[in-house]
Amino acid sequence: LVLNDISAAEIDSVHALLARHFPAFQRVETLIGDINAIAVSRSFDVIIGNSFLHHIYDVPSFLGRVRAKLKPGGIFVSLHEPTPAALAVEGGDLKSLIAFRRNMSALVEAARFGGPGLQPGGGADVWIFDPDRLADVLKKAGFAQVSIQPWHLLRSLFIARRGAHLSAARPKLSPFEVLGLHLAFRADRILSAVLPASYFGSIAILARVP
Repeated sequence: LVLNDISAAEIDSVHALLARHFPAFQRVETLIGDINAIAVSRSFDVIIGNSFLHHIYDVPSFLGRVRAKLKPGGIFVSLHEPTPAALAVEGGDLKSLIAFRRNMSALVEAARFGGPGLQPGGGADVWIFDPDRLADVLKKAGFAQVSIQPWHLLRSLFIARRGAHLSAARPKLSPFEVLGLHLAFRADRILSAVLPASYFGSIAILARVP
């Protein structure tokens, strides 16, 4: 197991969690720094990232490097990558969600450059992916099997509207919030079968090399 993060504090937190929950598991290597600047000589069976791909400036080139580091049949997984809908969904503003469906491009540009609509720094991501476009980029990078799974519509709205974000000052959710999130997750799972991925605030990616 090889762990990478640009933050040494995050790596320390992972080691603490492993020591607490898996004390017998010792085979962990850590790489601290920008994933684009770290030289990795080995290849892997699985590469997993969480909410990171949208921070990469040259996504096609990066995916090509990921593809080169996977063994035959290897799998790349990236979780919680924002779609254009994240600008409305993760802000928790129902009016913005309706405006997004009516005029997506104008809302995205407003979030990027200021003006009416959602503002930069308001809790939404600006580097965003169109699900179909990202699937094409993955295939061009050499991945033979690509699955895009939509995530987080009602879940994100619920968290934003309730302000249910965990922090050092707020380490636990209330029982009502826990129940609300369970119901939102279940509802999102049902909605993901009938709504386009572009309606959801984020997507999960699973791609396999030949």
